[in-house]
Amino acid sequence: MVTIEINGHKLVFYHSAEEMPIRRYSKFQKYKLIESGVGSDMQAVGEHFQRLNEFLAYNMTAEALQEGRNLYYNFYMILEELNVKSLAFASLLHSIDGQPFDDVSEDNLKSTVDTLSAWGLSQKTVEHWVGDVKKK
Repeated sequence: MVTIEINGHKLVFYHSAEEMPIRRYSKFQKYKLIESGVGSDMQAVGEHFQRLNEFLAYNMTAEALQEGRNLYYNFYMILEELNVKSLAFASLLHSIDGQPFDDVSEDNLKSTVDTLSAWGLSQKTVEHWVGDVKKK
């Protein structure tokens, strides 16, 4: 486990798959899969358009249709202000200020991300820790 402090708040989270309960690991993997296939930012939108155009140029209709669906879901994530990488980060939490973090429902993860953001959690921190756990 790893502990970080954000403006006086102590966050303890799982640092590797081996530490996580199975259900928690599945939740983390779900959000990482969505992030890698769909994305939730404008950079991913550009990547989807690029792939869509390439598939269309080579008459790869089935692939173009799938890429169009991914692009749609990417826009949906942006419009709904869902950052799946942040949800993946929240799913890694073990405790906040000494209180166990057991509710990993999507609604609670979103609420927790809002709280952490208000405390000053940066996207850079999220990307660092999610990437670090993914590597392990």
